[in-house]
Parts: sequence; C-alpha cells; structure tokens
Amino acid sequence: MIENISQVEYEPPIPHIGLQTRLLIGGSSLHPNNEITQLNIDSILSFEDRDYTPFEQASRSERNNYWQNSSVSSPEDQIQAWAQNLNDSFQSRSFTEGEKQLFQNIGVNAQNFSTDAALEIYNRYFNQSQKEPIDSVKLFIYDILHAHINLESQVIDWNLLNHNISTIEWFAKIFGEKSSQIISQLTDAEAVFINSPEVFRNLDLANRLEVEKIELLEFLSPFIAPNEEQDPEKVTSTDPYEVADQLVDYSTGLANETEIDLTDSFASLLETSQLLLDTDHPLIKRDEPVVILSNVTYAMIDRIASKANELNREIAFIVQGLPYLHNENSLLLFGAFAVPSNNYDNLQKHTTQHDQELYDRNGLTVAHATGLSQYNRMVVSGHVHQSQLGSKWNVTPSPQDEEVMAHWLEWSNRPFLSWMIATKSENELCIRSIYTYKEGDEIKHKDIPFITESEINAAVKELEKFDEAA
Repeated sequence: MIENISQVEYEPPIPHIGLQTRLLIGGSSLHPNNEITQLNIDSILSFEDRDYTPFEQASRSERNNYWQNSSVSSPEDQIQAWAQNLNDSFQSRSFTEGEKQLFQNIGVNAQNFSTDAALEIYNRYFNQSQKEPIDSVKLFIYDILHAHINLESQVIDWNLLNHNISTIEWFAKIFGEKSSQIISQLTDAEAVFINSPEVFRNLDLANRLEVEKIELLEFLSPFIAPNEEQDPEKVTSTDPYEVADQLVDYSTGLANETEIDLTDSFASLLETSQLLLDTDHPLIKRDEPVVILSNVTYAMIDRIASKANELNREIAFIVQGLPYLHNENSLLLFGAFAVPSNNYDNLQKHTTQHDQELYDRNGLTVAHATGLSQYNRMVVSGHVHQSQLGSKWNVTPSPQDEEVMAHWLEWSNRPFLSWMIATKSENELCIRSIYTYKEGDEIKHKDIPFITESEINAAVKELEKFDEAA
C-alpha cells in the first residue's frame, strides 16, 4: 500500500492539472476532445485499483514501432542492443548525488552501470513470468513512488519527487519517448492524489489542455476504451456463438465495440472450477497445468478456425484470461475470450506470426466491451491449421512450431509457455494444448488437458446430484 505523501503546501503547476486529472480518471476522459462535465474526486480510483491498460498498451506499441524501424531483427539481438543503448545512456550522463540516491533506492547503481545492470532492468519491467502478470508501467511507477518514501516518516516526499521528475522522465524513456512523458505526469499525479486529492477537484482546470498535452492524449487515443458517450450497441444474448459473432468481425479479424457484459459468467466459471478443485474432482488434474476455456472462448476459436478454412491460411490467435496458480504444481489457465492476432492481408499457408499491435488493439477492445479488462492478459498463444493441410497436420505441431516456442522460451526467460493448435475438420473443432518448459538444460514439450466451461458445469451438476442423493 502506498503511504501518504509528506504534508507539504502543494501549489499545483496549473498547465499540468488538466492532463493529470484526465490520466487519473481514465476511460473516455482520456479523449482530448471530450469535455469533462462532472468531476467527483471520490469516484477516482486508488493507485492500486487504477486501470493502467491504455498506458501499458501505448508503451508496448511505441516500443514495437521502434524495433520495426530498426535494422536489428532477432529478439536476442534486440535485447542486447537495448541493453547496450541503455548502458551507453547511463555512461554518457553525469549524475548528481541526489540522482544517484534515487537510482540506488530502486536497486540501480548509476555510477557503476553496465550491460548486466541494463538486462536486470529489462527483466524487471519487460520480461515477467506469466504466473504473476503485472503492468510494466504500473510497476515502474510503484518503484518510483516507493523510492521517495522518507525512511523516518514512512511517507512519500513529494518535494523530492518533484525535484527528481526530469530524471524520472529520462529514465522512463525505456518505455518510449512519448510514454516517458505520460509516465512522468502520471507519477506526479499519483503522488499528489494520495495525499491531496482536492487538487484535482477543479472542473475548469480539468478542461484546460495545452497543445503538447493534447498531443499526449492523442498518442493514447488508439488504446482507450470505446467512448461511452458514443453509446455502442449492447447485447444481452447468452448463446456463446452469438456473443462471439458480436465481439469480433471474423471477415476482417478486427474486434467490434459492441458491449456485452461477461463479468458474471466468467466469475461463475472461476467459482465452479474452484469448487471442483476443493472437492478433488478428477476432471481437473492437480499435478499439472490445465487450460480451462469459457464457452465464449471456445466459440471464438471455432469461428477463427472456420475463417482459416475459408481462406486456406493459418491464422494466429491469443487467448486472454487469468493464470491461477492453485499450488506449486497446479496451474490453471482460464480463457475469458480469444481474438485473432494477425493481419489477414499477410496470411501464409504453412506458417503464421502474431501481429502485436493488432493483438493489443483487439484484446483491449474486447476486454472493455465485455467488462473483463482485469483479465486482458495472455494465457495461451495459439494458431489454426486449416483443414486443407490434411489430416497429418490436424492439431499436430510442426518441427518449426516447436523450434519457435523453444526459441521464445529461451528469449523470454519465462518458466513456461502455453500454446495450442486448433483445426476444424468436417465441421468439428479439435484443439490441442501444449506446454513448453525447461527441465535442466533441456527444453521439453508436453500435451496438457484443456477443459470447456460446459464440462465444468456438467461436473458440478453431477456433484449436486450426488449431494442430494446423500
């Protein structure tokens, strides 16, 4: 929990208030053309509860664009180039004693920096385990806020943070040039809001935006949830395939903004699965990873597989949801929804590749449309083998598939990767879930079970009948 900032007389820099207020409110307020008509600071969420998805997605897009325009292509070379560039930046900068202390407080030795130190920073913010996914931008700001806690009073020293804000923005360039400006403003806003929320009470100031602040909000615009004032169509259907058809236009592979609340149904899936775990039901094995797909997720994969057959091309997709570590050996990967993750214009017959920007946009759109923003995190990477490849390749990984996953496991430094292959043949969807992991120095692949929501519900009904009979 972030403690209060020190009790200082705070005179807000007027030009910043409009931007900072909007960053804290989030949602449609991040659109620069939207006027804020009501301002209730009691409705502004705390740092812990604030949705950082737009900031995270914008940073990721900015970083991806950087590498797309770079001559460095392989992931390993990109990481090494990134580390070398950061090392060069530290080596060429003269640090004051205050700056050295700031970096020391976040575990960085600015005076004796090295490429190894740069790689540690990379692993901290950009290379996290799927078991504990967290927004990198939010983690960075959390670290900065804690670096300014006064050891005696145990509160954040806002005066010191304000003094360091230009250094913070310089360091935050690891998230991108534009993103670093967003992060410095957001860090300052979070610190002030913790102790002096009344600063953001002024409605007139909230609607004052300088040109450069408007440009920052325009930079965020592609990653903001649909504007509620546009009143997108709302759907109440509970049929998984009808829901799937409303959420994504499978003719283009792009997500729609149609609203349909899936929070209760996904919460129910989590609850019933927990019930089976608590009763040691054999459907969910407790000693290995298990993929559990909501019925909507299954329907969305089915639709993507049908489109792959229609185009006679492989299509990549991502399953978003919740990774849940039940115990040391029992990992449950809950799928809340699935979205296409590559551009139909660049599809291949025998290979496929995820388009990060498209995946980010599709995931963000569906997450907000369904009310599942807190579950907008990848749990399974997948692709479809079109039926025209023949029965030999029905849900069968190619040697190239396994090589690619082994390569990504080494590059990401994660403990595992979960992925799946889907094929729709003779109107029947087949799915194979695979788990890639490291055992000693050897990378291994093994099949893991996948269970649908319908199977979970059927098992729960059996338990209820047994309890009634008893």
